[in-house]
Amino acid sequence: MKTKKLETDVLIIGGGTAGCFAAYTLGKEAGVSVLIAEKANIKRSGCLAAGVNALNAYITEGHVPQDYVDYAKKDAHGIVREDLLLSMSERLNHVTKVLDDLGLVILKDENGKYVARGNRNIKINGENIKSLLAEAAMAQENVTVLERVNITDYIIEENEVKGAWGFNIEENVFGDIYLNNVYYNGTIEDWCNIKFSNSASNPISKATNSYILDENNEYKEIA
Repeated sequence: MKTKKLETDVLIIGGGTAGCFAAYTLGKEAGVSVLIAEKANIKRSGCLAAGVNALNAYITEGHVPQDYVDYAKKDAHGIVREDLLLSMSERLNHVTKVLDDLGLVILKDENGKYVARGNRNIKINGENIKSLLAEAAMAQENVTVLERVNITDYIIEENEVKGAWGFNIEENVFGDIYLNNVYYNGTIEDWCNIKFSNSASNPISKATNSYILDENNEYKEIA
């Protein structure tokens, strides 16, 4: 078996809808290299590969982000982080606008407004939504896509995640993917282009304990 070593600033494991959108967004950051490791064909992988006929997370006219939070909380029987849900909900329509600009066919009425289907949905012709997102991600100069690559484990050195190991299932290649040391002069809010309502809403503020899986397959707290 051949071996190969790669380096990147950002490794995205999985080229589904979220992975492609993340790569497309990060691809606009100057000087940041992004690598997507996808186990299948990126244009036809993930839960939206077969297409969809609606976007089921949109703040329709007459509603506010808190309405979506209330719906999700009820649907999950109250087991949610309301502050994070609100941060996400406040940007749902922005993400929809990005998809619209990329060429996703979103049905509009005679006034140019999106056609709603219920309180949280808008109608689309979404047969190509996955391939559209994949092509948008791959079009970024600093985004590289590895297909047929199955990531099997993280590379952990001195209690820090340094990258990941994976196999190319077609070319019989074992790869080490290492993360470069990227020092970003900003916050998670800057990087993700979101705004938390308070410090407790920031998921990093909750990460008081970190764990790794040791050689005995047991979780060990990182000091």
